[in-house]
Amino acid sequence: MMSGRPPAWTDEQRRIYGELLTVLGPDLLRQVGRRGGPGAILLSLIGRALVLGHAEPGPDGTRVAYVRSFPHGTLPPNTGGWTWGNVIAILPEDRDNRPRLLHEYVHVLQYRREGLRYPWRYLRSGLYNWEHNPYEVQAVRAEEYYIQYAWLPPLWEIAGLQA
Repeated sequence: MMSGRPPAWTDEQRRIYGELLTVLGPDLLRQVGRRGGPGAILLSLIGRALVLGHAEPGPDGTRVAYVRSFPHGTLPPNTGGWTWGNVIAILPEDRDNRPRLLHEYVHVLQYRREGLRYPWRYLRSGLYNWEHNPYEVQAVRAEEYYIQYAWLPPLWEIAGLQA
């Protein structure tokens, strides 16, 4: 994790960075570097089973699988990725899609914060209701920052920086 403010940032970059921090909120930022409680760990085990153990080490204690099929390899139809606990699955062609990985990492932080409550709350908000599901709204907003501002540090380093 990085510490301190990158010295070359302009006032505008600091403003944009501060907006991203606001989108994430302090409760989510506190999850960076943590594994999550027992619920998140249990859900991570489910995630590893769903990708048949074919996941690579990822950032901040995550595992990342590059998969296509459902249910084994497990990307649900009409999605570009999913997350179970600390396990992220994304399409193979998105291996270098940094905003997509960061979108899914927001879900990792949400799992860490909420544990076993997360999947049920997510489903109640609507599985394919991305525009109104608060978990997706937050992840999409963060992803949009990374699409527009490629210079932003990755979320797994962001908690150690100051706005």
